[in-house]
Amino acid sequence: GSLVFIFVNNPPDLSKRLNQDRMLTMVDNFERLQYSMGRNSTSIWLRPFLNHAILYESENASSFHNSLFNWLGNDEDGGGRWRNFVHYHQDNATGEVTIEKFFFTTGSALGDDVGWTTRTILQDNWRAVTEEYADFNITIFQAYSFYVDQLNSIAGNTL
Repeated sequence: GSLVFIFVNNPPDLSKRLNQDRMLTMVDNFERLQYSMGRNSTSIWLRPFLNHAILYESENASSFHNSLFNWLGNDEDGGGRWRNFVHYHQDNATGEVTIEKFFFTTGSALGDDVGWTTRTILQDNWRAVTEEYADFNITIFQAYSFYVDQLNSIAGNTL
């Protein structure tokens, strides 16, 4: 199997339920792609945080972000393990916390289909998902991406 890193460089305001649903739908789209290992292979902080946050249900953006900040700092409740996945900013004057960007990972298994053609298809499928969510400014990284891009730039030749 291989791991793909998905960087969300412009996340929406995740304190809003509609944006949470949209983000989780995007993650689900990655998990349903051909060769995906599914939900069990995905590491994303948002799912466990929302399970935690439901105890403190609030549509208040400040409450949501401050709860996230506290959760990420709490190693005992499991939030601390996600700290490096989320880049946030805390305003020095107001103490307000905002999510600037984050990443998550998900796995794929190529099995007997392993090869450059399959890797190209997989990368094209990942990029198709990102195009549906262009406003999130998503960057995909997978160890073979550099090579796949190089192969795509080589013109075909036959004798």
